Amino acid sequence: MASLFKRNKIYWTSYVIHGKQYKVSLKTKDKREAEYKLSIMAQEADTLTLVELYDKWYNENKHHLSATYTSLVARSIDKFNIQHRNPLINKITRENLTAHQAFLLLTLSTTSVKIYMRHFRVLLNYAVNTLGILPKNPFAKVIIVKGQNREDSMSLKQVQSILNIAQKQNQIAAHGLELLFLTGMRLGELENLKWNTVADDCFEIVTSKTRAGQRTINLNDETAQCFQNIRSLQPEDCEYVLTSEKGIWLGRYKWLSRKFRKYRDLAGVPEKFVCHSLRHTFATMLRAADYSLDDIQLTLGHTNISTTQIYVKKKTRDVYIKPGFYKQNILKSD
Repeated sequence: MASLFKRNKIYWTSYVIHGKQYKVSLKTKDKREAEYKLSIMAQEADTLTLVELYDKWYNENKHHLSATYTSLVARSIDKFNIQHRNPLINKITRENLTAHQAFLLLTLSTTSVKIYMRHFRVLLNYAVNTLGILPKNPFAKVIIVKGQNREDSMSLKQVQSILNIAQKQNQIAAHGLELLFLTGMRLGELENLKWNTVADDCFEIVTSKTRAGQRTINLNDETAQCFQNIRSLQPEDCEYVLTSEKGIWLGRYKWLSRKFRKYRDLAGVPEKFVCHSLRHTFATMLRAADYSLDDIQLTLGHTNISTTQIYVKKKTRDVYIKPGFYKQNILKSD
């Protein structure tokens, strides 16, 4: 039976599951509100299914997360439901998840399995940290497989060879890839970027993988010219930046990612590099120019600086940065 107690004027709840005690903050100073939250938590923990949990998570996060990210979370639970048929979330165990990973490895690559498992973990973290209806994420002791190791940062020569071929093949794709390289945006952020968030001196990312990804990036001459070039090729009434000459939104089905692979192969660049490598290259170039990890973290929109350290773990690269070229791209935080 759950009980209420106060800690620093905030109400908490304490309860025992399988002989172990858990404590969860109810984030309120009002006792009546705390009792109401406790009753809701008790009810949802016993009745909330995995699909219902996803619906809650989606409705709360759809405004700032990209469609690509939310669809990956949905696909991850669809994979789990093949075996478990939409279980109650408090019935999901570590053993279930370990067996599920083994099942996925029968037909998918380790990289794909890692992606599905990590997105599934995000959903259960929401149940623990935001809703407070699970005392602990069953993923806590699950060892998720490692995907294929990649050398993510390209040399400037490799980037230029890809962009040169892109210029001859498709102008919008070329300018889109150049934007990814010059700003360090995620592909999903560019796919969901709208013209009403682009100003003369900056642009705002409102749809991102994480809340930290919602940021404003200042424009320099090169990035401003990229936006102008794309705009000149599109109909005047198009909503999204990544739109074709005919006004068709190109954010679906990883259009730009497929274009990158095509131009990469034509340029003779190794297959280990993917569209996301442009973001890693941007980060590595900033680090090579002696920008601080804090500045790079803000510019990339990382929640944790440990992620930024992974991006820039190799500081010395065969790249060249013009003096002051990236100065205006560093996010100015309040």
